[in-house]
Amino acid sequence: MWEAGTRKWGDAVRVLAACEASAREPRKLHAALEQRLSGPEFAGVPIVIAGGFDSMSHLDYSEIALAQHGCVVDFPTSRELSDAGFRDAYRELDPHIDRRADRTWTPRFPEQSQDRIDHVYYRGAPLRAQRSWTIETNVERFPSDHTALAVDFRLDTGAAPPDRWSVSSCAVVDQRLASDHRPVLAEFVLGAHR
Repeated sequence: MWEAGTRKWGDAVRVLAACEASAREPRKLHAALEQRLSGPEFAGVPIVIAGGFDSMSHLDYSEIALAQHGCVVDFPTSRELSDAGFRDAYRELDPHIDRRADRTWTPRFPEQSQDRIDHVYYRGAPLRAQRSWTIETNVERFPSDHTALAVDFRLDTGAAPPDRWSVSSCAVVDQRLASDHRPVLAEFVLGAHR
């Protein structure tokens, strides 16, 4: 759908249909997270969900940005996580919508339609997004067709986190890895991360 000429300006129905398959993954991920973190020991645990969702955001295709996108679209991929209380770190920190500057698809193929399809969502009172930025250059060839999206978070130690949150990942999106219980990349210990 990002190939030049494959999408008509303002065709919300076609844009939404092209991204519908992407909505299934956040639904599965959200359901699995809620089940995995349903115990009282996980109350308030901060959660970060990040990746290439291959779908635009309802926060970008809004009335405010109608002139840039040509239509308003309530994308189910971003809506699923937003309705579950997750915040879009990038859009929260930069509420001004600029389709070209915000885009994460694609530094490699600038002739294709450019959109923000990579997102970092988070939830949990002690966690706050502080800064976000994109990375699309490398000394050698950029290793992906997606721009990298990075976010710095701050863990508010005044929120009295438990001594240690250590939740094993349970890769729910890729069923081949569903039994791979590796520790998360960041472990929060008494307000510090390592």
